Amino acid sequence: MKIGAIINPNSGSTPDDAETLLGDAVAEAGHRLMLPEGGGSDIAVKVSELIRRKADIIVAWGGDGTIGCVLTEVR
Repeated sequence: MKIGAIINPNSGSTPDDAETLLGDAVAEAGHRLMLPEGGGSDIAVKVSELIRRKADIIVAWGGDGTIGCVLTEVR
Protein backbone atom coordinates (compact mmCIF):
# COMPACT_ATOMS: atom_id res chain seq x y z
CA MET A 1 0.00 0.00 0.00
CA LYS A 2 1.23 3.49 -0.85
CA ILE A 3 0.59 5.75 2.12
CA GLY A 4 0.86 9.45 1.36
CA ALA A 5 1.56 11.89 4.15
CA ILE A 6 1.12 15.60 4.67
CA ILE A 7 3.24 16.62 7.65
CA ASN A 8 3.08 20.24 8.75
CA PRO A 9 6.31 20.99 10.63
CA ASN A 10 4.94 24.42 11.60
CA SER A 11 2.17 22.88 13.68
CA GLY A 12 2.72 22.95 17.40
CA SER A 13 1.50 19.35 17.57
CA THR A 14 4.08 17.92 15.16
CA PRO A 15 7.45 16.78 16.57
CA ASP A 16 10.67 17.62 14.75
CA ASP A 17 11.19 13.96 13.84
CA ALA A 18 7.61 13.37 12.61
CA GLU A 19 8.73 12.27 9.14
CA THR A 20 11.09 9.67 10.60
CA LEU A 21 8.56 8.43 13.15
CA LEU A 22 5.83 8.00 10.54
CA GLY A 23 8.21 6.53 7.97
CA ASP A 24 9.45 3.93 10.45
CA ALA A 25 5.91 2.96 11.50
CA VAL A 26 4.73 2.63 7.89
CA ALA A 27 7.79 0.57 6.89
CA GLU A 28 7.38 -1.67 9.93
CA ALA A 29 3.80 -2.37 8.79
CA GLY A 30 5.16 -3.37 5.38
CA HIS A 31 3.99 -0.35 3.41
CA ARG A 32 5.62 2.49 1.52
CA LEU A 33 5.50 6.14 2.66
CA MET A 34 5.08 8.77 -0.04
CA LEU A 35 5.86 12.38 0.78
CA PRO A 36 5.11 15.26 -1.58
CA GLU A 37 8.15 16.49 -3.47
CA GLY A 38 6.94 20.00 -4.24
CA GLY A 39 4.41 22.60 -3.30
CA GLY A 40 6.43 24.50 -0.73
CA SER A 41 4.04 25.22 2.12
CA ASP A 42 0.89 24.95 -0.04
CA ILE A 43 -0.93 21.96 1.43
CA ALA A 44 -3.49 21.82 -1.39
CA VAL A 45 -0.71 21.43 -3.97
CA LYS A 46 0.91 18.71 -1.88
CA VAL A 47 -2.35 16.78 -1.57
CA SER A 48 -2.94 17.06 -5.33
CA GLU A 49 0.53 15.65 -5.96
CA LEU A 50 -0.12 12.64 -3.71
CA ILE A 51 -3.44 12.00 -5.45
CA ARG A 52 -1.75 12.26 -8.86
CA ARG A 53 0.90 9.78 -7.68
CA LYS A 54 -1.89 7.34 -6.73
CA ALA A 55 -1.52 7.29 -2.94
CA ASP A 56 -3.90 4.67 -1.54
CA ILE A 57 -4.44 6.72 1.62
CA ILE A 58 -3.30 10.14 2.83
CA VAL A 59 -2.33 10.77 6.44
CA ALA A 60 -2.51 14.33 7.74
CA TRP A 61 -0.27 15.24 10.66
CA GLY A 62 -0.58 18.79 11.85
CA GLY A 63 -3.10 21.12 13.42
CA ASP A 64 -6.76 21.73 12.67
CA GLY A 65 -5.96 23.89 9.63
CA THR A 66 -3.74 21.23 8.08
CA ILE A 67 -6.27 18.49 8.62
CA GLY A 68 -9.13 20.65 7.34
CA CYS A 69 -7.22 21.54 4.18
CA VAL A 70 -6.39 17.90 3.46
CA LEU A 71 -10.01 16.84 3.96
CA THR A 72 -11.22 19.60 1.65
CA GLU A 73 -8.80 18.56 -1.10
CA VAL A 74 -9.57 14.84 -1.03
CA ARG A 75 -13.36 15.20 -1.09
